[in-house]
Amino acid sequence: MSTEANGGVLTYTIELASWLAGRGIGVIVASMGPLSSQQRTHLILRGVQLVEGNFRLEWMDEPWNDVRAAGHWLLELEREYHPSIIHLNGYAHAAVPFSAPVVVVAHSSVLSRWRAIHGEDAPGFERYRAEVTRGLRAASRVVATSHAMLQALLQHEPWLEREARRSGTRLTSGKLRVIENGLQRPNCRREDKQEFIFTTGRLGDAAKNFELLASIAPALAWPILVAGDRQQEDETAAFDASVLEVLGPAGAEQLARWLKATSIFAAPSLYEPFGLSILEAAAAGCALVLGDIPSLRELWGGASLLIDPRDPVAWHSALQSLLDDADSRHRLSLSAQARAQRYGNDRMGAAYVRLYEEVAKPIRRSRVEA
Repeated sequence: MSTEANGGVLTYTIELASWLAGRGIGVIVASMGPLSSQQRTHLILRGVQLVEGNFRLEWMDEPWNDVRAAGHWLLELEREYHPSIIHLNGYAHAAVPFSAPVVVVAHSSVLSRWRAIHGEDAPGFERYRAEVTRGLRAASRVVATSHAMLQALLQHEPWLEREARRSGTRLTSGKLRVIENGLQRPNCRREDKQEFIFTTGRLGDAAKNFELLASIAPALAWPILVAGDRQQEDETAAFDASVLEVLGPAGAEQLARWLKATSIFAAPSLYEPFGLSILEAAAAGCALVLGDIPSLRELWGGASLLIDPRDPVAWHSALQSLLDDADSRHRLSLSAQARAQRYGNDRMGAAYVRLYEEVAKPIRRSRVEA
């Protein structure tokens, strides 16, 4: 199972790999970068074998030499360990000539992300388009973490269907699956909640839309706390982050402590294919106020307040109303916590086991026949 070395993909990998290993399934996690000592220890204690590389990822700037080198590395790992399934949390490496069947999981897409943020097709990215198409065409199965993410692959990126038809390998319902992410998190006590609004993510991630929160923070009675990197990036307009209380990056245990104390979790996201941090917040009993986008409507509709992420006036009104109404916060937190039970790691893990068995059966059958 390949993984990135940080972010939501790593959280997902740790959760799924640990669940599989706990059921006696051997898992080798191939990280494209070094993990923290805490992450490394967590995997090893749960019986997961870990190998670490150091490669740039396909969505980064000028990554292709590293992507090629990482492909050779993954192929060497397959020759060494002889896995039954290759599970890739990226697209390009599915085109590597593995012997085992390949499952690709679509966590995000540069092109659909760009469209969600900028409202237009991404300029350039021809190499990225080609590499992603080759990988999806070669994969035995393609998994999306939400129906919205699946539609992003098929609708917002029509080149994918065109290329698939041209190759004679149309992406059919048999090849495509939706398996929602899952987490195992304990619920918190209601009396732990404190008077602040909380969110997580890189300050400079335009998809997180922290600029909106900064625009309304001075007019709110409660402070807005952000657990994430302070560094802003060129992809987002500069804004005054001093009106937010930026806590810096938080590890899993520290983040759990913050969420335990959080009354309202705010995520005015422009793009969020699933949102594991939102699931963690819901499981911790936080009232959710989220961007009204297709994926969050699909996953959290009826269990959160969904507001246009480009309407700061509506966001200020909704948040201030919640600050003034403890009963509404309580009801919303109960709804979020109940919905979080739907996205447990047991459900996710069992779905992947069924998929692995389905993909591996033709391989086993052909070997027996041979």
